[in-house]
Amino acid sequence: MMKLIVKRTFRDKTDHTTVYEPGIVIHTDDAQRSADLVRRGLCAVYRGKRKPQLTL
Repeated sequence: MMKLIVKRTFRDKTDHTTVYEPGIVIHTDDAQRSADLVRRGLCAVYRGKRKPQLTL
């Protein structure tokens, strides 16, 4: 499980209707997708205590 915090607005790659806004904490089990989002500057790894608001 990896928690990420959104840094820049982006749309979900599968449904294209979900929009992730800056400041939202998201959760994903897909390590490749997490690494891609961080590499592209859309998200950063989140180590805080807030619970994820969305799951990818």
